[in-house]
Amino acid sequence: MAQAAGKKRGKGPGTGNPGEREKTMIHQYKMDGLNIVLDVCSGGVHLVDEIAYDMIALYESEPRETVLKKMLARYGCREDINETDLEQCYDEITALKEAGQLFSPDTFEPMA
Repeated sequence: MAQAAGKKRGKGPGTGNPGEREKTMIHQYKMDGLNIVLDVCSGGVHLVDEIAYDMIALYESEPRETVLKKMLARYGCREDINETDLEQCYDEITALKEAGQLFSPDTFEPMA
């Protein structure tokens, strides 16, 4: 059974109107042992590990240092995870965002 965590998430400055932010359409699902992240606006489908899945859920709403602290608190007890691994994961998410493959703006919203 899939668990949906899809939300319109705010992203950066929007149209220039005070308080308005661009919208993104990220949906997260767990199904059959897979962690699936969909970026509806770019068409991106990402299969990620549990750390990246949790980090993506916080990425747009928390500052980098807060996300890293929360992930270290949650996963730091694992021998295969260290702070450098978490920083690299965050940087990979940022690279996907910059490439327009994750957290891409909802270009269809003005037409809705």
